[in-house]
Amino acid sequence: MKSIEEKVIRARKKKNENEVNQIVKLKEKLFPGGGLQERVENFIPFYLKFGSTFFDQLLLQIDPFDQRFNVLIATEGK
Repeated sequence: MKSIEEKVIRARKKKNENEVNQIVKLKEKLFPGGGLQERVENFIPFYLKFGSTFFDQLLLQIDPFDQRFNVLIATEGK
């Protein structure tokens, strides 16, 4: 019984560690170097990939006076 309990604890720790690592990676992607993504990333790769519809989507999704963060997910074909 003790052996099974230890295996379950190890599995939980491993799962929690993986989830924490995913969150850390996402945070680093959204806030590179601890700063804002738009201060580091350039719009040109997005424009080249999605064309003028990139700007159309930005205008539809973003209110420049809203001070909350927005996360836009760029997918091809949309």
